[in-house]
Parts: sequence; structure tokens; C-alpha cells
Amino acid sequence: MNDAMATIKASTRRQVDHLNELADAIASIRVRQSSLDGIATVTVDGRGTLVELILSYSISKLSPIEFETLVVDTCSLAEREAFAQHANLIAKFNQEPLDSGT
Repeated sequence: MNDAMATIKASTRRQVDHLNELADAIASIRVRQSSLDGIATVTVDGRGTLVELILSYSISKLSPIEFETLVVDTCSLAEREAFAQHANLIAKFNQEPLDSGT
């Protein structure tokens, strides 16, 4: 393999590794948010997917619509924070100079 091809291959490998680091960082995002009354606690991942829902016994005192509103509102707060962290990772990634291999 000639030097130019080796340089291209090495640069490509570094860029792929960098992309994988970004993907790993996004995958590791976890945001935990509790409702103001502490009845519901949710955890979402970096894509805003609900990965955990913890409810206190007080949930039984809520009507179905109150329960729905509480969980959805709490999830929304967590999702906003997760998306902000996701966006910050992407922005940081996009600001980093591409490795030219030289």
C-alpha cells in the first residue's frame, strides 16, 4: 500500500472512531426528572425514549386524566433536557475540525 492510501485509510479510521464516540455519547444520555409533587419520576434516553417510570403510592389518588397529564408533563420536561444534551453533543462534534491526517 502506498503512503497516500495509508494516510487516507488512517484518516478515515479516525473519523469513523470519532463518529462512534459521538454515537456512544448520545446513547449514554439519561435524564431523570420527577414531577413537582414527587408522584412520578421518569428517565429518558438521548432520543427522548422513556426507559424508566417510577410511581409513588399517591398515584392511586389521581384521576386517569390527572395521571396522564402528570406523566406526560414529566416526560416532556425530561425529553427537553435530553434533547438539549443531544444537541450540545452534535454542536460540539460539528465544531471540531475534521482530521486531515497531516
